[in-house]
Amino acid sequence: MSNKKKLLATEMDFLRRSCGRSRLERIRNVEIRRQMHVERNIIDDVDRKQLTWFGHTKRMGDTRWPRKIFERIPPERRKRGRPRRSWRDDVEEAMEARNLEGDMCLDRRNWKLGTERRREP
Repeated sequence: MSNKKKLLATEMDFLRRSCGRSRLERIRNVEIRRQMHVERNIIDDVDRKQLTWFGHTKRMGDTRWPRKIFERIPPERRKRGRPRRSWRDDVEEAMEARNLEGDMCLDRRNWKLGTERRREP
């Protein structure tokens, strides 16, 4: 979660510098985004790209390396304690936010609509 916060902070720093504002002016982030005509943040773009890659790998043939690596389960036990957050956890979270299910990625057209890469004709 801290990586997402760092990305958002860096994006806001970039937007503030681009519009010539300082943090000392105490202008809200929403106002900066409105001035710069930015609707989405960088986290939304990262989530879209992750969902795009997830759908792509799920539609691949079983013999392709990216598919094999994606579905691989390591044989050794994990260390004690809370499990680390994986890429798959982020993908599942992004799917929940967009009301998508895992099998929907097999239908490429609907998957693109769900990941906001296409608009309904």
